[in-house]
Amino acid sequence: MNFPLLKRKSTYIVTILIVIISIFFLFSFKNEKKLEIVNYTKDFVNSLEGKSEFISAWLDYEKKHKKYLKKIYWMHNYKTVSEEIIRDKINKASKKLPYRLNQMKLISKETPIIANQLIQYIDLKYNHKLHVHIFLAISPLPIDAKTQWYGAIKDAIHINVFHSSYKYISNLKIILSHEFFHELQRQLLEEKKDVIDYESVWGKLIAEGMATYFSGIYNSDLSSKNILFMSNDDYKLVDKKRGNLALELLKVYNSKSLTMLQRYFAYGESNFPPRSGYYIGWLITKRLSEIYSFEKLTSYSSMKLKKIFQEELKSLVENEPAS
Repeated sequence: MNFPLLKRKSTYIVTILIVIISIFFLFSFKNEKKLEIVNYTKDFVNSLEGKSEFISAWLDYEKKHKKYLKKIYWMHNYKTVSEEIIRDKINKASKKLPYRLNQMKLISKETPIIANQLIQYIDLKYNHKLHVHIFLAISPLPIDAKTQWYGAIKDAIHINVFHSSYKYISNLKIILSHEFFHELQRQLLEEKKDVIDYESVWGKLIAEGMATYFSGIYNSDLSSKNILFMSNDDYKLVDKKRGNLALELLKVYNSKSLTMLQRYFAYGESNFPPRSGYYIGWLITKRLSEIYSFEKLTSYSSMKLKKIFQEELKSLVENEPAS
């Protein structure tokens, strides 16, 4: 028997096995990585602390991250983004800097802590290994957060650390938990090859209503109006007029009109307070959770949710007469 040859073959086989096992563990580790945070704000903050002028620091920051900033913050708000529009917004934003610098630093520090707590909560509550990429950036536009693809990354949450909503750290918890639920729902539906139509009124009503309700559960020490980012007066008005609001939403339930989406889910012209669609979506989710449980609702298909939300709108119209 040729022992040296056998020994070489054995060594060759062992080497191959080691490589295969190493690759397996490498991919396993990669797949287990649940949270990644990309912080585009560090250089900007460091420049300002080094006493750089705001505009100078901004120009460096914008040049470095131009592709990302245009795609996520500018292109979805303007058909064409002129340098004049950008400069005007930047100049106005520079006046708010003294109030926002500490805020930006605090968000960079607190986001990983809150995000990891949310991932553990979702893992325990829903038995789902949520994977999330969080992008921290700065924009002078009035956008606090987005859950949206960026490049090939599906599970992306974008936080605008410059936004006034983050004046209080409790608001960061509200917004992150809201955006995390969007990701949870998207991933759960994707596993079933399903998706919610976020460009329709019914899709926004479901997605924003359920995310707001989840945020309320997670931040149970806060009031409903805090979770909805509504003033006392706006909350009382939309609550009083919910029958009227439900009727309007029922009429445009299948609409994909940008005007309708802005009217009920942003700051478009309306007879109701801004973002009133969030309130009705939250209210319907609250009512349905008393029947089905919120965890069960979260497992439903988009078409089943579309049907039962529409039925609840009809119920609101019937039981809450227009005033």
